[in-house]
Amino acid sequence: MDMQTFSSSDRKRGHAALLDALGGPKAVAEMIAQRVGSRLTPQCCSMWKARGVPWRYRMVIAEEAKARGITVPDGFLEGVR
Repeated sequence: MDMQTFSSSDRKRGHAALLDALGGPKAVAEMIAQRVGSRLTPQCCSMWKARGVPWRYRMVIAEEAKARGITVPDGFLEGVR
């Protein structure tokens, strides 16, 4: 799908599935703390299932997914610098 037809709710479902594949909000919060030192609560990461992963953490999450052989959703890294 191209980004014009990839709805916001589709992106959020993709983000939720990715977070689950990485072990859930607690595991993602711990992984981010270990990799970049940001202290996030599991509750914060759980909100990403509904709101989408913030841009500043997408590269870290994509790198972890790649290391584990997990595919990131289409457009997940679009706009990330």
